[in-house]
Amino acid sequence: SFYGVKEPVNGSGNINYAEVDRDDLLDVSDIRVKVDDNNDGDSVIESKSGGDAVPEDSSVDTFLKLEKYIEDNQAGWLHELVQAGGDDPSTRNVSRAAVTGGVLAYADFTPSAELCEPLGESAVNVVYYKTGTGHPDPLAPSLVDEFGWAGTRTETEAGRAMEPGFHEGTGGGESIVTLRWSGSTLATGREEINLTGEPGSRTSWHEILIKD
Repeated sequence: SFYGVKEPVNGSGNINYAEVDRDDLLDVSDIRVKVDDNNDGDSVIESKSGGDAVPEDSSVDTFLKLEKYIEDNQAGWLHELVQAGGDDPSTRNVSRAAVTGGVLAYADFTPSAELCEPLGESAVNVVYYKTGTGHPDPLAPSLVDEFGWAGTRTETEAGRAMEPGFHEGTGGGESIVTLRWSGSTLATGREEINLTGEPGSRTSWHEILIKD
């Protein structure tokens, strides 16, 4: 799993980086977000598999409601990685995440099940840092599907991806750049992104234990 955890606080409201119970994190793996066609900053959300997007509260049916629900009721969110949960081989996160302008990017890696194909495959996940989902203003426009749902994961590529980085082009556009070891070569991937106007990147990280 990949976790987005709010900084834990004690009873006085001071940050203490205490252990977080996994049950206090909202599983957003099955939630998808519709692109905002009304330009009002909100859009519908739904479960990919049917039913309520948030089983604990059926009234959470828009992106802004989801954001508020996590803020008010949860210690953060979690997203199950593809093929996670004991499948062989199991997908895992093997590098640090990067965040800027409300966009959180992290790479996942799935080892090859074939001894003759040892490289494995990597993909980059692009999510909104407060919800772990897509955003009404799509963070990665190229990942929007034909029905207007904001995708969050790039196509897999051969090799193990390193930590994603952000790049501002000469024209002002932002993109995520990822390096992948592909055999004896170093391959480069690039994904154009939209920022949400949130504050810039975190420059340090703290370890927070997740209790099952």
